[in-house]
Amino acid sequence: MTRFAIATFLVSFSYFLKAQGQDAALWAGMEFDKTIVKKVTAHVKLQGRLNDNFSHADYGFIDIGLSYKLNDYVRFTSAYVMNTKNSTLGNNWRLRQQWYGNVRFGYKWDNFSISNRNQLQTDLEDSRSSAGSWFYRNKTVVKYKLSESWQPYVSYEMYFRLGFRPMHEGLIYRSRYSLGVEYSFSKNTSLQMGYLLQTQLKRKQPDEIYALTLGFNHSFPGKLIDPKRKKKVKYRKY
Repeated sequence: MTRFAIATFLVSFSYFLKAQGQDAALWAGMEFDKTIVKKVTAHVKLQGRLNDNFSHADYGFIDIGLSYKLNDYVRFTSAYVMNTKNSTLGNNWRLRQQWYGNVRFGYKWDNFSISNRNQLQTDLEDSRSSAGSWFYRNKTVVKYKLSESWQPYVSYEMYFRLGFRPMHEGLIYRSRYSLGVEYSFSKNTSLQMGYLLQTQLKRKQPDEIYALTLGFNHSFPGKLIDPKRKKKVKYRKY
């Protein structure tokens, strides 16, 4: 069953690349985290994006933040993001700064797991006229555990602009649909590969992005002092 699922994904992915032609994009990133005190984890995320059939560097960001695990079902995260956006003509990069905070709910049932993230973040737009805007993002991810190493997943995310909304925008500012597979090398290291469709109205015209997504994730175990045992113990990723 595992081989069948992987083969199906690769065939579908090949068809996706063929269908997109010059519109193909690549979103590739890395994420590292480490437990610093019990239930509190620090993270660093980096991502770069190419479009126009992987020929044009379009966007990049670095995300630094902290997460607190309330229990097995609820986690809170807050982070600072510095990102840069290139113009369509190339080599005209603009720096932006963002903050976000979110709460994530998760539940596991048999081989299935589902999570829902509710996020509030600052301005996303490129134009100065939109400075000060806020966005609410809701993302749901469903995973199925095929084996100790393989987990296919699907996800859907919606963006909502808070406050004033331009006339041409609908209630949902942006939508993202994702399909992929996660491979775990170990308990702390994994690789994700998938593809993503992003849709929105941009400058009164429909805008779509079709992207190959690649992500590497690694968690560094922390060595902390357990006050009850009064000696160093290892805490792994929650």
